[in-house]
This record gives sequence, C-alpha cells and structure tokens, in this order.
Amino acid sequence: MKRSTRPWRSRVTALAAAGALAATALATASIERLQLTPDVPGQALRLTADTDGPAGVDVEATAYDGTKAIGKVRGKANTQLSLPVPNPKLWSPGNPFLYTLKVRVIDNGKAVDQVGSYFGMRSVGKAKGADGKLRLTLNGKILSTFPRWIRGSGRTD
Repeated sequence: MKRSTRPWRSRVTALAAAGALAATALATASIERLQLTPDVPGQALRLTADTDGPAGVDVEATAYDGTKAIGKVRGKANTQLSLPVPNPKLWSPGNPFLYTLKVRVIDNGKAVDQVGSYFGMRSVGKAKGADGKLRLTLNGKILSTFPRWIRGSGRTD
C-alpha cells in the first residue's frame, strides 16, 4: 500500500468538510430568545420569538392547558404575535397556574427548531386605596400588605 506524501491534505479536507457541515447547520434559523408579555384584558399572550439565521422564516406558537391546546398563532419571526388565551386562568401566589408553551420555527414548510417554555397570565398595576394612596394591584385587586413574594422591588426589611 502506498503512503501519501501529503498526509496533511486528508486532515485539511476533513476539517473543510466539517466546516461546511457546520456552516450548513448555521444556515437554518433557530430561536435565540422568547419575549412573553401577558395581556389579560385582551385574553392573549404577546409573544416575540427572536431568531437568528435567514430572514423571512415563520414561527408557530401553541399554548396548552395541561395537554389540551387552547390557542395557536403563526407569523413572521422577530415580530410581535398575539397568541389567544381564551378565559385565562389568572396566576397568583395562591393559585400559581402556568400554561405550557411550544414555539417552532418553520422554514419552507418544515420545522427547523423548537423550544418549550411556560407562562402565567397575570396583570400588575396600581390603584388608589381607601386612604387615597396608591397601592399595588395583582389581577385588578389591591394587595392588602406588601407581598414578600415580589423580588427586586427595592424594599428592604
């Protein structure tokens, strides 16, 4: 058997082939980040799937209550979509209900990436209390005391 006088050539060729495979894999779009904002009055989840890779791909998002699909939306990646959540079960410390979320990237009719997450439907706001002072609200109800479950509020005990 004859030995190659250029053994480096097969290694370089193999690396070039591996690089081509890596470049091909990077050419498909993938989900980098999900931005989720509950819209309780609109009974929807505002969702943006930030993707990398080629432009013009679609994303499809489905919300589940347990194993039952309750809402679905499809649209362009990197744009805000409104995922319907009919009659939402509101999240609270006493009832920390979470919906399951599945998001897929669709490129030329084929799913090329998928991620799963979860979300809670809740609204946080402020309203004047009986004493006329502004109070924190959760799901439209004034909280009677400052809740310990809120982190990053700047309050120290």
